[in-house]
Amino acid sequence: MIEVDFVRVSTMTGVQRTKTFMVDADKLRAYGRGDIYIQDAFPHLSADDREYIISGCTAEEFERLTPNG
Repeated sequence: MIEVDFVRVSTMTGVQRTKTFMVDADKLRAYGRGDIYIQDAFPHLSADDREYIISGCTAEEFERLTPNG
């Protein structure tokens, strides 16, 4: 496992954030190539953390900006 800083810009707000996660280097490369789905690459991360990696959106943003949270 390696520590990786994921810098993302939220697709909902345009806010840039950095979150750090421990991930498997081989699975990170495979995910980056599109060889595996995010849930297979990082099963130990929460769904909210995986969504952050995909879209840059946080759970708080989603709840605040969507009608049904």
